[in-house]
This record gives sequence, structure tokens and C-alpha cells, in this order.
Amino acid sequence: MKKTFTSSFLGLAISGLLLASCSQMASYENEDLALEQARADKEGFTLSPFGSVIGLNLKEYIECEDRTVDDCITDDPITWYVQSTTSSFTSNQGDITVEIFNTPTHLNYSFTSSTGDKIKKVTINDVDIYASNQPSAEPLIHSVPLGEYNVDWFACDEVTDKIEVKRVNSSGIGDGQYLLFNTSYDLLPVCEVPEEECTLSFDKKFIEIDEDGYYIYEFHFTSDTEILDDENSWEVQLTVPQISGFKALDGRTYKGEGEDDENVLRWDGQIDACVPYTFKLGFLPNCSLNDEDGKKVKKAIIVSTFNVKSKGNRLGGPISIDCPE
Repeated sequence: MKKTFTSSFLGLAISGLLLASCSQMASYENEDLALEQARADKEGFTLSPFGSVIGLNLKEYIECEDRTVDDCITDDPITWYVQSTTSSFTSNQGDITVEIFNTPTHLNYSFTSSTGDKIKKVTINDVDIYASNQPSAEPLIHSVPLGEYNVDWFACDEVTDKIEVKRVNSSGIGDGQYLLFNTSYDLLPVCEVPEEECTLSFDKKFIEIDEDGYYIYEFHFTSDTEILDDENSWEVQLTVPQISGFKALDGRTYKGEGEDDENVLRWDGQIDACVPYTFKLGFLPNCSLNDEDGKKVKKAIIVSTFNVKSKGNRLGGPISIDCPE
């Protein structure tokens, strides 16, 4: 549901930055400003003396009812939409332009005058954000925190403001000294982050034979979907038909082994989508077994399958070890 409120309701303005604008401008070296502006020009926007983006080359504001799903913003300034309002003093005293745009975290106001020296007092919703006998450095930036998107504010929430601008720092509203105008801005939504796409992948890697004679292997697996942990079942199962022992070298607990457990190793645990998992185990071949003819086996099959729940056997072929003569 669309809400309507003033910017004063959104949060406290960063008034310290604004009230110190003249002194801060003086401390901002011309060389630094030129360097930052050169960088900004490459990106297609203009910087204020504080390094803030103002709405010269931003997208043109679109009313809420005219927006599509593609009209949204990110942290990238090229996605921001600016609403520009210009009002004129009487007696040929020039113009004041306020540009309003929101980022994912702030609602921003940028004030400029046609002659560059007309802003001595700015009031928004009866709160002074700048008041001095010296003209403000321009653009005068006013920033209001929005909070968290879809929690503190929502797409198309309307922010209405009463804005007063004076050429003199006084309470007077005489001819050519005072402007009063109202603005209405519907907040642009934050773009949804697309779900990460990934593919099902698996590979195995022989590492070494350790000092105890264990053959160390790593199995690398990435799932394209989430596999939930089922307390009554396993998520990964290795068939190990001809081993006499194993080592878990990845910090996991594996259950089963030997004839009573059908020569399998099982691991229970959740597997998240798009997250690479490494299973590292050591296998001790059992070369004391006999083949069908009663002779000692020449090869010991230490792993014949690597099954992942709902993904099947990923191994592709058994891992065999040559037994000594």
C-alpha cells in the first residue's frame, strides 16, 4: 500500500554537512575536485564539492503509475532517477532549481541558483537545513536516510515537502527575496537481485598416499539446487567395496563401513545450491580379498559410486588401486 509522508518523517537530515558547506568547500583542494570530476565525467555524471552525485545526467523521473518493472535503482548512479523543479524569484532575481532523487539508502536534494550565489536560507517542512549570511556553496546537498527497503519504505511511497528558499538569511518574505513551493516524489524501488545461476558439477582428485598407506582423494561437488538435510536419510553416500579402513579429513562424520553396513560411507547434512563442497577422505585398500577363482585380487576397488541424493552417482567409474604381487 502506498504511503505519503514528508522527508522530515523519514529521518534526521545530515545538517552538519550542510551547515559546514562553506568551510568544507574551502578545504576541498581544487586539484582534488578536478581529479574527481575527471573520473566522474567518464561515468556520465557530475560531482558536487562533496563528491556527491547530482542529477545532471541521471535518468528523468517517472511517475509511479507510468513505471515498468525495469524502472528500479541500484547502488550504481546511472540507475537513479531525478525530478527537477525550478522556481523564479520576482524582480528578475534569478531562479532556484531543486533536484530530488533517491538511492537505495537515501533521499537526496540538490539546490542550485541560476547565478550561483542566491541561496542563503533553505527550509524544508519548517526545518532550516541552511541559514547563513554567506551564500551556500552550490550545489547545496541535503540527504535524508531512508532505512531498509521493503521494511522502512516501499516502492512508490510518496514524499511531499514544503520548500522555502531565501536570498537573505532572514524571516522576511518580501518581493524578490522569498520562494515557496511544494514537491511530491514517489520513491523508486530497489532492483531485485536475480538468483544466482549455477550448474551441477563434480570432479575427483587424487592427492597422495600418506605414511599409513591411505590413498587420499578429494571429491568436489556443486549442486544446482538446494538439498535439504533429512534426519532419516543420507545426502551423500560412497560405496567402498574393498577397503579395510578410511579417514575423514574434511571434518565431517561418516557412518557405515564393512559388510554390516553394505560397504558404504554415508554423510548427513544440507547442501546449498551454487556452493562448492569438498569431501576429503583417505581409503586403505583391502588387498587380502580373493577373487571368484580364489586368487588374491590384483586390484582393490576402493570407491565404486559417489551418490548424492536426487542427483545420482556422480563418479562415472570406479576408483581402483593396484595391489602388490
